[in-house]
Amino acid sequence: MKVTGYHQFHLTRNSDLSVDEEEIVDLKHALEGELPARRYGSGVRLEAADNCPAKIADFLLKQFNLVQNNLYQVNGPVNLNRLMALPDLVDRPDLTFPGFMPGLPGSLTPNSNMFRRVETCFPIDSKKLQEQITTDLELYLSDNVQTWILDSSGNYTCQQPTNNNEPICAQTALLEQMAEKV
Repeated sequence: MKVTGYHQFHLTRNSDLSVDEEEIVDLKHALEGELPARRYGSGVRLEAADNCPAKIADFLLKQFNLVQNNLYQVNGPVNLNRLMALPDLVDRPDLTFPGFMPGLPGSLTPNSNMFRRVETCFPIDSKKLQEQITTDLELYLSDNVQTWILDSSGNYTCQQPTNNNEPICAQTALLEQMAEKV
């Protein structure tokens, strides 16, 4: 026998796990019984390198009882999941991220008021924009007309301005600011 070529391919199998949630007492034990059997599921997708000859691809499709629509020809490496093992094969700490230690931020203590916190999911670098956001938030936090407060019983009550305080409506104030800019 003489090897005349080699071609990458990867078969994705149906790994449908049949676990009845109502009858299962120990999910871990149930999955341990199901997981070994999943690798014997029928093929659902065949990835092959784009340089794989049609004759070989047809042979693989036939072997796994698949049709031409289940063949995905890949221009590059097949089964990129194998690359996940690469970092463990190289001892280069300078190429790794530092370990993550989960914990609460210092500003989130048991006594902090989480409902007065505002967080953004991206940095705000512009000082002018930071100042505008801070001003707007201070206005909304001082609103005593359209503010609803959640009490300890879980009910909301509308905050009313006290006799000494002037009514502050954040929405009206922002609309007036916008009218001045136009």
